[in-house]
Formats: sequence, structure tokens, C-alpha cells
Amino acid sequence: MNYQSDAHNLLKTFVAFETETRDIYHRYLKGTTNPGLRHLLTIINQGLCDHEKEIQQLIEEYDIDLVFDLDEELTPALFRQKSAYTDSSNFNDVMHTIMQREKTAMDFLSKLSSSCRNKEISFLLTRLACEEKKYHNWAVDQYELELLSE
Repeated sequence: MNYQSDAHNLLKTFVAFETETRDIYHRYLKGTTNPGLRHLLTIINQGLCDHEKEIQQLIEEYDIDLVFDLDEELTPALFRQKSAYTDSSNFNDVMHTIMQREKTAMDFLSKLSSSCRNKEISFLLTRLACEEKKYHNWAVDQYELELLSE
């Protein structure tokens, strides 16, 4: 498989990871009455939807082979995670899932940005990584607030 195919598949896998993440968050959103968590998940889901659109646009508009110098660290295996979410998941399970998935996305986007030859695209990926970091930090804050309130 050539690098173009690798980069294309990697970005498609990331879009699928973001879609799966939104689905997990949406399922929990439907089942929780916690107002802070509902607000957090609603905001993150909108951001992830925007990220999916931006990455999809990147895939469609650029010759990926000319944009990235991929190394062996960037593989679809980065996204193979078991979701801790089930219908019986408690608040702690969900918060750990959110923190884990947002960190995975942040790390991937940061590494991908570092492998990018195009400054404009690198900036876009860095911005998306920063947004993922923000979502991760919000989840940590929400988790700590809930622990302190108990």
C-alpha cells in the first residue's frame, strides 16, 4: 500500500473514530439527567461534528500523498479502543471514556500536524488538536466537580 492510501485510510479511520465517539456520547446524553454532563456532551458533540466535516473536506480537497510524511507511529491501530460505555455505565465510566477518547484524538491530530508539509493544513490540525485538548480538560473539570460535590 502506498503512502497516499495509508494517509487516506488513516484520515478516514479518524473520521470514523470521531463518528463513533459522537454516537457514544449521544447514547449517554439520552440516558443522563446530570445537567453539567448534558451540557458538556452537547458542546463536545457539536465540535466533533465540525471536526469530521473539516477532515472530510481535507480528504476531498488535497492530494494526501503530497501533504503528509507519515511514520510508523501513525496507524489505524491508534483508534482501536474498547468503549467503556454500556447501558449500565455509571458517571465514572463515561467520564473516563470521554477523557480517553479526547486524549486519543488530541495525540493523533498533534502527531499528524507534525508530519504535515503544508503549513495551512498543519495549522488546521493543530487547531483541532487544541480543541480536543479543551474537550479533554472540560471533561476532567466536570469529573472533578462531581467528585467534589459528593
